[in-house]
Amino acid sequence: MTILILASILTVSLGVADILNKSVQISKISQRSSIAFLAAETGAERILNLARNNALTEAAFQAGCDGGYIDLDNNVCGDKIYYITPGNADYYYKVKYDYNSAPLHTYTIVGYYFNTRRSIEVQYAK
Repeated sequence: MTILILASILTVSLGVADILNKSVQISKISQRSSIAFLAAETGAERILNLARNNALTEAAFQAGCDGGYIDLDNNVCGDKIYYITPGNADYYYKVKYDYNSAPLHTYTIVGYYFNTRRSIEVQYAK
């Protein structure tokens, strides 16, 4: 009888431990997802700031960049990584340009944090 009670307690304890372990994993994924979203939002703010100050040259992106990554620093096509925190290679964003959305200018900013990524799409008209 004692062995049966101990086995029941052990089974319940292992079940609770498994539930807690999964909760911790979900919490980590949620946290990383939120941070990746903040990286994407940082890129979106940069796009809007450059557009507001007429510093974006969409004409440079129109030839061959459609749907691909762009380099905002040099106004050319290219898979450029923008690090949020210098020295942290796991926290960054990239920018894509969609030329086929005329008259709107459409950018997709993909934020990364470790193995998690989130994206934001920004559209505006000049």
